[in-house]
Amino acid sequence: MAENKKISCFNIEFINSIKHKAIDLINRNKFDEIKEILDFLLDIDYVQLFKMDPLVSKKIIDIATLLIKTKNYEKVEQIFVKYINVMQKQNNMNIVDFIEPLNNLAILYQEKKDISKRDEILFLIVQIANNITDHINSLEVITIFMRLGSFFQESGHLKAVEILYKQIYRFSLEIVNLSNNIPLKLHLILLKIFPDFLKITNNSTKALNTYEFILSHLKKSNGKEYLILSILNEIGSLASNIGNISKAEKALTEGLTIFEKSNLSEEEKFVVIAINHNLAVLYLKNNIHEKYNYAETLLKHSLNILENASMQNSCEYAGEMGLLAEIAEIKMNYEKAELLYNKTINILEKHFNITDYKFYKYLNQLGLLYLNMDRALDAVKIFKKIFNLYDSFSEKESLELANAKSHLALAYFKLDDFDNAISLYTQSIKIRMNEKKLVKTK
Repeated sequence: MAENKKISCFNIEFINSIKHKAIDLINRNKFDEIKEILDFLLDIDYVQLFKMDPLVSKKIIDIATLLIKTKNYEKVEQIFVKYINVMQKQNNMNIVDFIEPLNNLAILYQEKKDISKRDEILFLIVQIANNITDHINSLEVITIFMRLGSFFQESGHLKAVEILYKQIYRFSLEIVNLSNNIPLKLHLILLKIFPDFLKITNNSTKALNTYEFILSHLKKSNGKEYLILSILNEIGSLASNIGNISKAEKALTEGLTIFEKSNLSEEEKFVVIAINHNLAVLYLKNNIHEKYNYAETLLKHSLNILENASMQNSCEYAGEMGLLAEIAEIKMNYEKAELLYNKTINILEKHFNITDYKFYKYLNQLGLLYLNMDRALDAVKIFKKIFNLYDSFSEKESLELANAKSHLALAYFKLDDFDNAISLYTQSIKIRMNEKKLVKTK
């Protein structure tokens, strides 16, 4: 009876006062004074508390989670287990409600370095996730799924990742009409997480079908224009990558049509840069020459948006300018191409990591341009610069080095420096032969 009387005094304010006290003691490293709070939490009759107010019960578990930092693992574990056991006996509990306390228990085992128990709990959460058929209305649970999905992906448990990301995907579709309550960029991440997972697991066709379903759902549910444009861009990019040119062009041009009639914020308007870029790349990659002038118009539109936002030194600006340089080179406007390549390289060199693969790409293209312009000495300087930087490139392949040696050999050949040309051609051939041997052994 005394216990019930104590419980009857519980309310959110009372629990918050305990939480603030726990935080204060933790911040002041007064871990020896935490014992009183731990004993108090252990002494609670959770059966009665659940009957009175489940929300207060949840707040108590939040306090227990804080107390993991004090390394009182045994007592905190007892609190979690007691709480979860009582939850199991409640008739009105949804299985989703078990996820947060189980996740907190997994955090405790992680801190305790009891990896086998941690993994046992995490796989139990995945099992629960696989059995969820009701609407998940907790962003906290979705956040847990996102974190666990990343964890399981790193550890190679892809089936677990698929289960978790499917639930996130379901949640993202269900909240389309409630998207005012969630930041658009976060909503987009939630919408994309499952199809993006399908992409990286080489299931591009299923990913494309999933994106198309998302688009259909957004249109039927009057989804935000920003989300619709972003998904159209994903469809266009993915369709382009798998060689479906007509579907890619249709999605991207539909995106541009919607954009022209849209009422997006200044920040949201940046989505059109990605659409412009992917449509221009589609035309370039597939040699659709009659569309090159239109591709230039798209890229210049993107540059204008970036300039208005004072982003002339951004990686995005350099990327669009690099594409304009490629188009100018294809049109044999070499002076313009040289100017644009150099501007692109200067932005990357001054404001970004020059070991990035993009930097190598544009240096290589400028070197090849100089060869086409019969400026062999300038080409030699560029390819020598590539060799000096090659070892530091963040992404590299030996075949790229072989190509660069071949290009430099051609430059020396044009300068009648046959000794250097033959030496470099020989080095290039050896690299290619070694690459073939490696492929065979794999």
